[in-house]
Amino acid sequence: TDIERSLAVYQWLVEVAGCAPGLLRLKGCGSTAGLGQLVVPVPIQELVFRSGPKAAEMENFPSGLYFAKDSIELLPETTELLPPLGKAFSQENYVVRLEGHVDKDENPDLAGQRAVRVRELLMELGVPRTKMRPQSCKALHPLSRTKHAVNRRVELHIL
Repeated sequence: TDIERSLAVYQWLVEVAGCAPGLLRLKGCGSTAGLGQLVVPVPIQELVFRSGPKAAEMENFPSGLYFAKDSIELLPETTELLPPLGKAFSQENYVVRLEGHVDKDENPDLAGQRAVRVRELLMELGVPRTKMRPQSCKALHPLSRTKHAVNRRVELHIL
């Protein structure tokens, strides 16, 4: 199937070619399932917060845009990261993919809704809509298998 083929390519890229799993996504072409008959590896350039407020449950993980369970509202600590992010996006000339994620126990549709919510909040801060492309990754790329709260996030990738 398309999914098995995509996962096999991903596994080869990570295990044989030595690609870091956190720095790679796969894009499929030619299928309605989205993973396609043709698999294209997409290296990512993630914008990472070097410091900032974070919830206690995120102690060993980087600061970022995290959400409450089953919600599209950012955690209170996360909202403090938006103004400097909005300022940087307004000054820089790049487009970012807002990649929404959910925990395996959440509704997969929340991933896309979270990405759209971050776009809306950044637009309120003056970032043009054309600089942001929301995308849903559902629960395909967990940061942790045991700390589910870190999987409820939006990542920012430079395109």
